[in-house]
Amino acid sequence: AYGGIECATEIAAVSAAGQNFRAREGRNPNSLDELVGDLDREIVLWTFDADAQALAPADGSTCPDAFSAPATPAP
Repeated sequence: AYGGIECATEIAAVSAAGQNFRAREGRNPNSLDELVGDLDREIVLWTFDADAQALAPADGSTCPDAFSAPATPAP
């Protein structure tokens, strides 16, 4: 299990690959598989949640679920 900088590095790689994909294809990718040719590394800490259209931590990953609804702050 990884976390911290590894999680952020993979998100940055997916973001850059997604921008390249959108510029070339004119649409958002529907899966990480569509980004394989644009990625500079294998993505192991994240999966793509098609229902939410967002990244989610992969099984065994210690990455935070940064794309889910924010928690309600304590009063």
